[in-house]
Amino acid sequence: MGSAHQDNRGTVMSDRTSAHSLTIANKRLTEKDSSLWGELAQPVAQERLGWIDLPERSRELLPALDALSAWARSSGLTRVVLSGMGGSSLAPEVIAAANKRELALLDSTHPVDVRLALEPEPKESIFVLSSKSGTTLETLSHLKAICARLEIAQLQLKEHLIIISDPGSPLESWAKERDIKFFAGEPEVGGRFSALSIFGLLPSALLGVDCSELLDDAADMKAALTAQAATGAVNPAIALTQGIIKGGPYLPLPAEPLSDWIEQLVAESTGKDGRGIVPVTTHRTNNESPSEITDALQGVRLGGLFYLWEWSTALLGYALDVNPFDQPNVASAKEATSNALHNAAALGIDVPRTAVDAEMAIRSLFTKVRQRDDHYLALLSFTPLRDMSARDTIYQVRDALMAANLQRITLGFGPRYLHSTGQCHKGGPNIGAFLVLTVDCTDDYPIPGESYSFADLISAQALGDVAALREAGREVLHVHLPWDEVKKLSRALHEVS
Repeated sequence: MGSAHQDNRGTVMSDRTSAHSLTIANKRLTEKDSSLWGELAQPVAQERLGWIDLPERSRELLPALDALSAWARSSGLTRVVLSGMGGSSLAPEVIAAANKRELALLDSTHPVDVRLALEPEPKESIFVLSSKSGTTLETLSHLKAICARLEIAQLQLKEHLIIISDPGSPLESWAKERDIKFFAGEPEVGGRFSALSIFGLLPSALLGVDCSELLDDAADMKAALTAQAATGAVNPAIALTQGIIKGGPYLPLPAEPLSDWIEQLVAESTGKDGRGIVPVTTHRTNNESPSEITDALQGVRLGGLFYLWEWSTALLGYALDVNPFDQPNVASAKEATSNALHNAAALGIDVPRTAVDAEMAIRSLFTKVRQRDDHYLALLSFTPLRDMSARDTIYQVRDALMAANLQRITLGFGPRYLHSTGQCHKGGPNIGAFLVLTVDCTDDYPIPGESYSFADLISAQALGDVAALREAGREVLHVHLPWDEVKKLSRALHEVS
């Protein structure tokens, strides 16, 4: 792919980031040149460029989505529950928030989150199960629990369940055997680039969102990015790409729903081969983003933002000399989870189990992080995501870590982050330290047909990622506490900071 060298922060410094080089790359992207990211990346890239045409192609979905939405309304299905991980749920969450619609998300394996999604009377609920591959462990576990819940309520699956997956996936045959509504994804569109595909639009349509507006705004952005005159910094994607590179390896993002989607798109697309961009959600009032970023995003509507960030991420892959369409390190965490699940892995004897021991271990981790001014600390919390009280407790821990004057803190809820920043944690620049927090689970939820429960599953996912991070040579601290000790830890960190 030409000459490029890597600096000690994991970013690539070369003429790839010049306005001239990016203008040429932008033209090649417009032409769907799958060789843009190099010979090794081409076999994957040539099968992952379908997102470029989604502003036009997804219009073909609108009549079917209108009919589906009308059916749901006439059936009294007013509560939409979306089961999906990563790209299957992040964009619908953003669209729902932007349109002030209520979407119940099941993107966790914590028993508390599963119960919150499934315990309400399901008579007025429509469950959307979304998995591109049709093999996602979390989503298949959700499906078993959803089916059991509907059976208990004596409700028909086909009246309360919709499946979205790629053609030929195991979920397609499962759905068709049971006469369940099935909507096929685009095989040429990767999960994190699927915001404007059926994965992003179907749940939004059920919420009453006008999907044509999203596509109109995306089409306007596409026209701006592909215009012959859109060269250099005049092109919003080139300006955005240069702004991200300028501030690299970190990308500060505001604390808003869109940032979670951007985080996955950028981190999973660029964080590999020891390089990458690390998104950091900032909770400070001052804007830390380079002016190139804020100027490029000024006044852009949501559909346009989806498309602009996707296009810029493809250019980032070129600038960093990485393949933005694969995720080579995700499999390691999946394999480690499987090993932990089927071998009944247990906590190590060195895992702190009290607030006092945890604080001492965290202080030691602080010392290591502070030794280099370009490092960050990731708090990875395998705790309830949708329970407000539990989430607020974890926010307090994060705030206590921030108060310790560490420059950069990221927060990921497991297992959701495994489908987002997990790739960058293990494959990106080795500039992170990782604090994995697990908490006693006293209220379990069964997975029908399996020998393990949701509590077993989330525990295995945490232990699996600890193992995968260590295998990747990362600095990892695993802490396991009861909830009352988590609160003590938060107070202790605040008091000493």
